[in-house]
Amino acid sequence: RSLRTFPLTWTSSGHDLIVSSQLEDGETSRLFHLSVDSGEMAQITDPPAEVRGDFFPAITPEGGTLAFARAVGMASGNVYLLDLTDDLTPIGEPREITSQNSQIRGITWSENGEEIVFSAGSNQYPNLWRLGRHGGGPPRRLAFAGDGVRHPVISPRSHRLVYEHYQVTDNVWRQELVPGTGQAVGPPVPLISSSRRDVTPAYSRNGSKIAFSSNRTGEYEIWICDNDGSDLLQLTSFGRGMVGSPRWSPDDTQIVFDSRVHEGQSDVFVINAQGGSLRRLTTHPADDFPRIWSRDGNWIYFISRRSGAFEVWKLSPEGEEAG
Repeated sequence: RSLRTFPLTWTSSGHDLIVSSQLEDGETSRLFHLSVDSGEMAQITDPPAEVRGDFFPAITPEGGTLAFARAVGMASGNVYLLDLTDDLTPIGEPREITSQNSQIRGITWSENGEEIVFSAGSNQYPNLWRLGRHGGGPPRRLAFAGDGVRHPVISPRSHRLVYEHYQVTDNVWRQELVPGTGQAVGPPVPLISSSRRDVTPAYSRNGSKIAFSSNRTGEYEIWICDNDGSDLLQLTSFGRGMVGSPRWSPDDTQIVFDSRVHEGQSDVFVINAQGGSLRRLTTHPADDFPRIWSRDGNWIYFISRRSGAFEVWKLSPEGEEAG
């Protein structure tokens, strides 16, 4: 059996573990009660087959309630609670207590078991949030921790919270090459930079513009600039989720990209290079990743697992799939 560590957690008795595991490679992850002495596993949760699975288990100090993250896709999920008997048998069905639809990066309980603290947000810059066990309003952000915070743990006795602070900065550099040879000329020089992540750059076909993904405003969006890094323009304004991998159309008037903003899965979008007129081309529950335009601009080729395995598909810029 393939165990995942997202992370493991002890039961309230301190004798056994609750783990996230797959029955088979590639299947939805479930939560299991793992006996440390015997190695036997008993299934606790049974998420729908179309979701990514259940992760980050955290049980209350008294052991009666399990909190966990149910991930719809790579970057979208919510926190659930499940009541348990003394032997960790589920009572009823899990109940969703958040609706942020963002990536969960850790859950912990308060000392009295009345609140949870969890990490949620974008992949690189999640925040800490606080929420009562029985609701009572939306989660409250713990602003003192800043962003880029994940894997919180509250000590059951010392009144302390510990967490991981994680920062990633990526910049776009330019390397001059000898035409036709690929040989480098001189050292690389910085071209596009910020205090956060600027990634997946793509030149327009005529070489005058660069499209890229950046979370410099707090969330990932598609940006374009001149080929010297100047005259920046933000094209999208999703305000949440992962957005990236821009590709220019052959006539440089449109940009295709992928986004996980809706329902958690990656879908294909097209936007005019001057901004506005955003179109969502795919809505299938499976992840769709655009890769390239056809030479005549009549088709967009993308990778999808909608058939059960990753295959190459194509559709028109208007969203019409090939027959």
